[in-house]
Amino acid sequence: MTIVYQGEPGAYSEAAALADFPDARLSGLPTFRRVFDAVASGEAARGVVPVENSIGGSIVAVLDGLLEVGGLRIVGERWDRIAHALLAVEGTALEDVREVRSHPQALRQCAASLRNRLPQAELVEAFDTAGAARQIAQDKLAGVAAIASARAAELYGLHVLAEHVESERSNVTRFLVIARDNVEPERGGAMKTMLALTPGLAVPNALFRSLTAFVGRRLRVWKVEPRPRPDTPGAYRYLVDVEGDAEAEPLKSALADLPALNDAVRVLGSYPAGEIPG
Repeated sequence: MTIVYQGEPGAYSEAAALADFPDARLSGLPTFRRVFDAVASGEAARGVVPVENSIGGSIVAVLDGLLEVGGLRIVGERWDRIAHALLAVEGTALEDVREVRSHPQALRQCAASLRNRLPQAELVEAFDTAGAARQIAQDKLAGVAAIASARAAELYGLHVLAEHVESERSNVTRFLVIARDNVEPERGGAMKTMLALTPGLAVPNALFRSLTAFVGRRLRVWKVEPRPRPDTPGAYRYLVDVEGDAEAEPLKSALADLPALNDAVRVLGSYPAGEIPG
């Protein structure tokens, strides 16, 4: 079984994939879209992608991949505490650092901490946390540090200048496991479902009325995420995380109410709810 993730060895997505699939063959890809396409084409059996972080918020490229790439479904979820380290070549001191490189999400998660520790440093976006570490090690860049995992330091021979540089210790990332839409998720225990709703343009308060279908059945709605509707400027479609299994009551009945209120309704997947670290 091949499992794909975005990034290079030492990336946090690789660690999440290893935790769920310890015996699988893992393959890092350069972009989130490549991960979605690899799973949709059958090149890989599963993909593991981060969808949101408790500090940095939602990862838009992943949300758009869920909406735009067909033939996929979400089959799993996990939440991992993320501990960022500041890495540099051996001999570098904190006061030497003039530039910090990492993925934009990691930079956001560490921004407040870096303002205090390294007010002199410029923050530079890279496509991947581990990729930034690898580049610094490969080119032996002086005065440049990466925000990445401690494992990345071991893999690429870098020195750990500081640990826990995230702005909040309760820094948690939610990962989703995606598969082709003919794969059935494991069932049992608490289930969640992610939907894509496109409220009807001619239906007053269509989104509110759609959410009422869940609330009226005492189903918890965790998140409602808007994304632009490409065919209609000023209108939106929504990713909705709701309690329950789309193939079981009471969510099944709630879903039956939605087509009359929406131009499109798509179940992106029902899956066992992951445990959030305390």
